[in-house]
Order: sequence, then structure tokens, then C-alpha cells
Amino acid sequence: MLPVFLTVGKVAGVNPMALSLLLAATNSYGGALTHYGGAAAPIVFGAGYNTVKSWWIIGGIFAIMCFIVNLTVG
Repeated sequence: MLPVFLTVGKVAGVNPMALSLLLAATNSYGGALTHYGGAAAPIVFGAGYNTVKSWWIIGGIFAIMCFIVNLTVG
């Protein structure tokens, strides 16, 4: 989906470097938050290590922490 978003941004006149950095910084949230968003997540989830509820809670906390780091450190 990254090429699609970059193409739409280019057509809309958005600075490509700023859009690329924004998308790169926020790209990990979906994989961290959900039990199906990352490459290894379905395997770990399917093995029964976590419940859906615990995965979403821990993923939400992790996403908030990453967001704070992105805002403060960059």
C-alpha cells in the first residue's frame, strides 16, 4: 500500500519526502496493534500464546509508546 499512498500524495501535491517519513514512522502501528498485522504474528497467535484481548491491549500500549517516542525523539 505504500506505493499507492505515495502516488496519491504526489497527485495531491504533498511533499514526497515528508509523506515518506510520515508513512515510515507510522507503518509499524498496524503490525504492533493487531494479531494479524505482522508477518510472524499469525504464527505466534495461532500457537496459543496470547488471547485476542491481551494481544490488543499490549499492542495498544506498545503503539502509544511508539507514538510518544516518534513525537519526542523523531
